[in-house]
Amino acid sequence: MHGRKGPKADPTVAGTTVNHLALNCPNPIVIIKDPIVRADKKEGWYRFGVCYDGSEKSRNALKVVLGMMSPQDKVVIITCKEANIKLEAIESSCVSTCAEMNCTSFSFVQVEREAGQNVYKAIQRYLIDESAKDNYVDFVACGNQGVNYAKNKSTSLGSVANMVVRAKRMNVIFCP
Repeated sequence: MHGRKGPKADPTVAGTTVNHLALNCPNPIVIIKDPIVRADKKEGWYRFGVCYDGSEKSRNALKVVLGMMSPQDKVVIITCKEANIKLEAIESSCVSTCAEMNCTSFSFVQVEREAGQNVYKAIQRYLIDESAKDNYVDFVACGNQGVNYAKNKSTSLGSVANMVVRAKRMNVIFCP
């Protein structure tokens, strides 16, 4: 799914329909930009990435992904180091959620932001670095609402979710 059509159209830009679905989805929605069938992969498994900040939305996203995974799939849980984020509590939450869902094939990654870099760019840098090491993330999952949603009942995607849906060739799972 993508936005406007034409010779200069960017097929990775979220159109109003995708934006609406991501915000108003009663169930998880998957946006496929780069279809890769598990059977066609030489490894025979998918690698999922979950953007995790400790919020209930990110915990739901992790649960959705763990519920979708086949036994051979893997998941990497990605958290960006921030002053207001308690990394030990987040890692503990991830471990207990994975145990609750009987998943043992996960890793937890803490990415650091460079000076002046936003959270999405730090996550994107990690994903690009990992894909260079043959650790391509087939799907990235995130909650659809940002950290400021509770304060102002925002009607737009969170900034990280917005950037993820606009990322080239990155398959996205939005979790309400």
